[in-house]
Amino acid sequence: MGFTLNYFLSSFVEQSILANFAAAAVPAQNQLITSQLDLSDFRSSNSLESPRFNKFVKKRVFSTDIVFMKIWNRNGTILWSNTKKLIGQTFKPKGELQSALAGNRVYEVTDLRDVENVSAKPKFNQLLEIYSPIRINGKTVGAYEVYYSLDPVIIELAKIRQAIAGSITVGLGILYILLFGLVKRASDTIDGQNKRLRKMTGNLTDSMKDLKSQYVGTLLLLEKTLSARDHKTSSHSHRLENITRSLGDQLGLGAEQHQEIEYGCQLHDIGKIGVTDRVLQKKGRLTREEFDEIKEHPQIGADIVRSVPFLKDAAEVIEHHHEWFDGSGYPSGLSGTAIPIVARDTFSS
Repeated sequence: MGFTLNYFLSSFVEQSILANFAAAAVPAQNQLITSQLDLSDFRSSNSLESPRFNKFVKKRVFSTDIVFMKIWNRNGTILWSNTKKLIGQTFKPKGELQSALAGNRVYEVTDLRDVENVSAKPKFNQLLEIYSPIRINGKTVGAYEVYYSLDPVIIELAKIRQAIAGSITVGLGILYILLFGLVKRASDTIDGQNKRLRKMTGNLTDSMKDLKSQYVGTLLLLEKTLSARDHKTSSHSHRLENITRSLGDQLGLGAEQHQEIEYGCQLHDIGKIGVTDRVLQKKGRLTREEFDEIKEHPQIGADIVRSVPFLKDAAEVIEHHHEWFDGSGYPSGLSGTAIPIVARDTFSS
């Protein structure tokens, strides 16, 4: 970023200095030289070379930073130049010259690559080349092509570039320190927030475990209450839990499914809490109506447990533990693989 900023700022300053230089130099130069010219000097391709004009230009013009100059007519003929052999030569107007003949002022830094400037190449490396229109009586009759020495400007530009580079280095150093401080502060804040979040997450996990334990504890209390009403239920639940654990291992069930099946086995007859003692504790054979009442206990138990979100699979065990593979079970009459696998592990037990 520093190198890019330095490049663009240096380029901007350089262009501004050159533009200001051209804007200041051209009006004075044009007014000075044009005062010695008239329309007749541009009506033919005759050169402007005369003792009077040569003396004036060398005395008044080349006493400044001008090191090279051409005066063109509209046909692209060089009417005057301090390089004598160029006088009278004609070149097709193009580029900057064409723009100047159209009435515009243009400038560029040149290394004298153009064919008409080759003779000046050994003397200079770079010059500021300014093209400007020659206007007489409001009419553009030709163009000046003037070359200024860039030595004084280059020295100033070098100083400015150094100042810009130094300022950018210091500025970026300060910016880096500020950003480092901001990032460090933000990082510390984020670390602190993460620690608090981890602590809150741990507390929430513990709370969920406690809540889950309370839910299960409440349901197991109901199951114990049921066992107090029906002693067969308690021992039956323990036997079922042991058998289904072995079956679950054979089926390759995961730890989470094992846990839900364990809850389901412990609570599978909890729905009997909704069955009357008369039916639940009857010694003899049940009537059809009494058996229909007993058949409601899987659904009652599932409805009780299903209100607890993490016992969804346990609710399936409870609801379908009396289904049979041939579809003759209850309460839904499911058969085969339509029976949830966690219940399928228990129904045959």
